[in-house]
Amino acid sequence: AGWVDSDLPLTIELLDRAGQPLASRQVPLVAPEIGQLGTFEVELQYQIPFSQYGRVVVYETSTGIPGLRHYSSVEVWLQR
Repeated sequence: AGWVDSDLPLTIELLDRAGQPLASRQVPLVAPEIGQLGTFEVELQYQIPFSQYGRVVVYETSTGIPGLRHYSSVEVWLQR
C-alpha cells in the first residue's frame, strides 16, 4: 500500500548488497484519487551468484522539480 502526489507510476528497484540494481519496474498505484491510500503489486526477476542481503526500494518522482518526491526501502534476504 502507499500514496502518491501525482499520477506518475511508482518505481520499484531491487538492489544487491553493494547497492547495484538487479531489477527495476514501474507500476501504477491503484487508488480512488491522488493523495489517497492505494495498492500496487510487482514481481521482479533477478540473478545473483550467491545468497545475500539486498534492498527493495520504492520511490515516486517529482512532477515539478526534477528528483525524488518520496523514497522508501527495506532490507531483504535474496536467495540464489
